[in-house]
Amino acid sequence: MFPLASLVDVALLIALVLAIAPAFGAYLGRVYLNRPALGDAFLVPIESGIYRLLGTSPRYSMRFREYAFALLLTSGVLFVWMYLVLTTQSGLPGNVLGLPNLPWDLAFHTTASFLTNTNFQHYNPQSSLNLWGSLLSLQVAMFLSAGCGLSVVAAFIRGFTRKDGTLGNFYVD
Repeated sequence: MFPLASLVDVALLIALVLAIAPAFGAYLGRVYLNRPALGDAFLVPIESGIYRLLGTSPRYSMRFREYAFALLLTSGVLFVWMYLVLTTQSGLPGNVLGLPNLPWDLAFHTTASFLTNTNFQHYNPQSSLNLWGSLLSLQVAMFLSAGCGLSVVAAFIRGFTRKDGTLGNFYVD
């Protein structure tokens, strides 16, 4: 039997999620429909700089091949980055425990699993990864793979609703 405090914690969490879901859903809807949203005054200048750096326009809408290429390119760059960090972590600053590099096969498996957001872990993170190895690879992948997943969901929905065959802009999503 679960302690009453645990059940209360779960009930409070469910209540909190249900309370904020409508507002969060409305915000995401406005963002994905390119409508004004809370925080635009602060975020739009930052986004504009990133778009210029990437050489894209938020108004440009990609077809399937372009969108898929952008997704695979982003994932490929992230894969190479993560693999390099995991296989060279012994030389990174902050390796106070003197942890060695991950073997190539474990680094490959870890990179592939975190990149696909399955997060399989065949190692003990506390004794295999130093702070920077974890921060620069796993944490980045957990953030970006979730972002890629949300982008693909938005494109998937647009694929059904748009009549012109475009899916939106991957870099904007």
